[in-house]
Amino acid sequence: MATPAKRRKGDAGRFSVKYPDILLFIVDRNIPRVRHEHLKTIARKKGIPVADKLCCNVTHIVSELETQDKVVEVLRKQYKKDVISEDAEILSMRWFTTSMEESKAMEVNDEYRLPREQKVVQEMKESEEVEEELSVAKYACQRRTPLKHFNKIFTDALEILEKNADFSGGDQDYSRALAFRRASASLKALPRTVTSMKDVAKLSDIGKHCREVIQEVLEDGHSSEIENILSSQWFQTMKLFTGVYGCGPVTARKWYDMGCRTLQDLKKSEKISLSKDQIKGLEYYDDLQVPVTKVEAEALRNFIIEELNQISGELSVLITGGFIRGKDSGHDVDFLISHSVEGKEQGLLNKLMSRLMEKGLILHYNGQINSFKEESAKSPKHSKSSMLDQFEKCLTMFKLDSSLVERYSRTTMSDKVADTESTSNPQSNATCSAKSDAIEDGKHSLSENKDKAWRAIRVDFVVCPSSQYAYALLGWTGSRMFNRSIRLYSDRELNMTLTSHGLYDKTRQRFLPATSEREIFDHLKLTFVDPWERNC
Repeated sequence: MATPAKRRKGDAGRFSVKYPDILLFIVDRNIPRVRHEHLKTIARKKGIPVADKLCCNVTHIVSELETQDKVVEVLRKQYKKDVISEDAEILSMRWFTTSMEESKAMEVNDEYRLPREQKVVQEMKESEEVEEELSVAKYACQRRTPLKHFNKIFTDALEILEKNADFSGGDQDYSRALAFRRASASLKALPRTVTSMKDVAKLSDIGKHCREVIQEVLEDGHSSEIENILSSQWFQTMKLFTGVYGCGPVTARKWYDMGCRTLQDLKKSEKISLSKDQIKGLEYYDDLQVPVTKVEAEALRNFIIEELNQISGELSVLITGGFIRGKDSGHDVDFLISHSVEGKEQGLLNKLMSRLMEKGLILHYNGQINSFKEESAKSPKHSKSSMLDQFEKCLTMFKLDSSLVERYSRTTMSDKVADTESTSNPQSNATCSAKSDAIEDGKHSLSENKDKAWRAIRVDFVVCPSSQYAYALLGWTGSRMFNRSIRLYSDRELNMTLTSHGLYDKTRQRFLPATSEREIFDHLKLTFVDPWERNC
């Protein structure tokens, strides 16, 4: 085995070396810069020497990439020459995670080695041969569901049925809504357009009601049931009322039963006592109905990064939700914020909110402190409430000014990644030490009202500890159906409890740490599904 290089002087006095025969190098591709530095520090604390630059003395190379060939290709591009020792082991991140978990450098075997390209190609061919079987996998988390799929005409109809059932309320209606959602998720994952009822014969999630709707759409091009729902006053009013910030189906039904049919009815009614959320929701109703574009979201992220830079360094700021899954617009913007050092995230949100309020940018907000307890994460029930988390967060109505969008959408990233593969990945993170990629999508109108210089948008800020970051990212990426599916799979198939805070193995009675979403999938023995393929 090659002789490891000497440790850097800066590390000599900080960390003792337990493994002098090892010199680790962590490939930074697909890993945010702040987190990359954090991983190196963790390894050094465990007594494993880490090289900041690749050299011929490196014995262990760890990467998030999928094959040895890809790692070699990336490193040759980066270093302009071949500096990888013939004896160096090229390993998956699983080796790193297991070593950190066990507090020792694990012995290298085929479980930890990255495969060669030839093996991956063969696995892809085998996957294509069983495409029919994979398309009807039992759990949505076992499928790949792209944003643009082949069966939109059917899923649109089923989603109207789901919304109608949600509006109706009650346990039976909740079950019906879930059944429509599962059926829609199955159709979204199909690799082709449904042209006959035979195409859905093997889909267990397609029940009798759904089949009748699909058959009618196949035969007539539309569903009379869906048209009746969309044209009904009840549905239109429920959709209008649930669009009010702070109003759910229960409140909307109550308003409807009280005779209200319009927003003006709500404002004028002496019988209705509106909450603070609902008052603001009515005040900015028109603004909040306008989708937030990706351009606006990216500009806002650049601004938030700049504000956080005034508070602390070593922070990561990521837009999650639909945007990370590939959407060009959304009804709000969710920011996941974390500090590379555990505990230093505390107090950040209060300081950020104070700065934003001083600038007059917060029109309304609801705050929540971090109330996480390990016991509650060991056995949450799989219900609507199980999708919630206990992170510190602030849900706001943000004053988005056109000048802010104009200024910050033109900001460029100082350490831009060169190759197309990384820059096109929706998971690419942004840290407070680097600004966002340049946005070249063109100018978008801030509001339908051309004379208005600003509009209200919904912005949610979520702060999580570094140790829970990967799980928080998985939870806040979504989709809702994907989250529900992967949590049910964890419980029913592996006897594990998955939340946005962690993964608890009920058999071994321990939490399983993870530094990336890929490691979570490894814990669950699932094939990794990219965020833009979780649109079920």
